[in-house]
Amino acid sequence: MSAISETVDPRDLIDIFGFYDAELSVEEHARASTQRFVRTHTDLSFWSEGEGGLVLTAAQAREAFGWTVLRELLDRVTVPLIHRGCQVGPVLRERREEVQISVQQLARTTGLQVADIEAAEAGRRSMPMTVLTRLARALALDPLRIGFVENGGGDVSLGVRMRELQKVPTASLSPTLVLGLLEAAWVIGEQSRLEAQLDASRSRAITRLGFRPRALRDVAWPPAWQQGADLAHETRRLLGYEAEEPIHALLPEVEDRLAIPVVPLRMPVNFAGATIENGGTRGIVVNLNGINANVWTRRMTVAHELGHLLWDPSDDLARLRVNRYSDLTANAQSLTDLVEMRVNAFAAELLAPKAAVTRKYFEYGGGPEAVSRLTEEYGVSITALSWQLHNGSDGRIQQSRVRGVPNTKPSEKWRIDENRRTDFFVFDETPISRTGRFAEVSLQAYDMNVISDHTFAESLNTSQDRLRAHIGALRSLMQPVG
Repeated sequence: MSAISETVDPRDLIDIFGFYDAELSVEEHARASTQRFVRTHTDLSFWSEGEGGLVLTAAQAREAFGWTVLRELLDRVTVPLIHRGCQVGPVLRERREEVQISVQQLARTTGLQVADIEAAEAGRRSMPMTVLTRLARALALDPLRIGFVENGGGDVSLGVRMRELQKVPTASLSPTLVLGLLEAAWVIGEQSRLEAQLDASRSRAITRLGFRPRALRDVAWPPAWQQGADLAHETRRLLGYEAEEPIHALLPEVEDRLAIPVVPLRMPVNFAGATIENGGTRGIVVNLNGINANVWTRRMTVAHELGHLLWDPSDDLARLRVNRYSDLTANAQSLTDLVEMRVNAFAAELLAPKAAVTRKYFEYGGGPEAVSRLTEEYGVSITALSWQLHNGSDGRIQQSRVRGVPNTKPSEKWRIDENRRTDFFVFDETPISRTGRFAEVSLQAYDMNVISDHTFAESLNTSQDRLRAHIGALRSLMQPVG
């Protein structure tokens, strides 16, 4: 334990947090405190029964506003949070306009009235924290610190990248997709922030395991697709997989071991997935609609985005990279974009190493039964398997012969394992983007007194009463499978 700074008066710690322990830091005092605070549109104060606003734990208040602001509460009833140049209304309006979303589109997404959003942006009246929180999250801003820090705590570069991509016809960034990606960006930022508070080492998981980005080499040999396959072999080695071993639990590897958020969305069917950086943290977005409704195809999408995230150098990683299904469903060797060629080959080789599946194809008899066994064993789509078998056999196994095998689809076990936390989530009102690992991390943060039950309920878009009534079911759902 680290002792408190000599500049902090122990009496202040008692008055703010309710106790004093010379062996604890200010942060540790906050984590152990049962004191509650409340943030309104404009101010911070100690919480009292019946007071409106967003209720915060001491740890939340200290992390968001710092010890100096909390100390001010000993000298005044409320502490103003809105800093000059950070007024909430202009921040909301500027962000919305930056990403080219209309008030009407934002209203449909948040469930708020157009008049309420216009009033909030104009600063004509104080707004309830429920309204401010919905708007901030929808625009990938920080609901706790909006008005307190510049740009509402949002990643300015992300907004710029959104605007740039909307000018590219082939990107197909509709308002629906933009708002979905902003929701995902907020989830990525919040999930990573909570994970870092629970365990600071989580932010170094990728480098600790030995991953180091590698620039694409534009050379005759090894070609980009072979470079991708080599990176897949290196990834399997670093994660501890044998050369022919299937990766059954891809999401736990990505989310738990690598600490990379994976956010599910239901979006337009031409969109497959994306990588997004928000506030220095990068995550993966995967669409559950379109051909990704097949869990094997979805695994390929996640593996594709993982290839970008693990191996593309930071200079090549845009704040936002969006991929359509047409980018992901082509054989790597047929692509002209070398970056996409590399990650397509990476994804296929990561999940279904071609030497392994080709050997087993002949071992299993080389017919339709072999194809069905391999898709089930490795959890890959028949399209991806057809590439691997064709490439692994030097063209002897025709892709058309593999793709012509009828009724090859994921078993019930695959569907249940992959969809358990989204299809069977406790609260119907929770956006699908906040189910799964996000809910699990939030539950851990709640149990560790990092966030309040009010904040937890708000983040799941449910009420405190419903959260309390069903938290046992939520705990059960969050238990590992198997």
